[in-house]
Amino acid sequence: MRRALVLLALFPLAACVSAPPPPPREYGEIPANKVWARKDGQMMSSNPALLAQGKTDLATCRKESETDQPNRLDLTNFKGCMDGKGYYLIDRQA
Repeated sequence: MRRALVLLALFPLAACVSAPPPPPREYGEIPANKVWARKDGQMMSSNPALLAQGKTDLATCRKESETDQPNRLDLTNFKGCMDGKGYYLIDRQA
């Protein structure tokens, strides 16, 4: 009986130990060789309305991701915000 009580007492702790830790957060700036592209494949450069929306989305996500240090964004939050608005990072074309 005592052994069963000990096991029951330790059982809730097993869930805490088995959960993986959250991924580390990234801080800094988006590299200069990367640009944001739309997930739906539409080109912003040839559509003024999409370009304006992209600039607005970028400014909104940048503002939400600012840290207390200049030129250091919470990149994890920034990328998540842009992902939620329909963008992803690609290599800049030369």
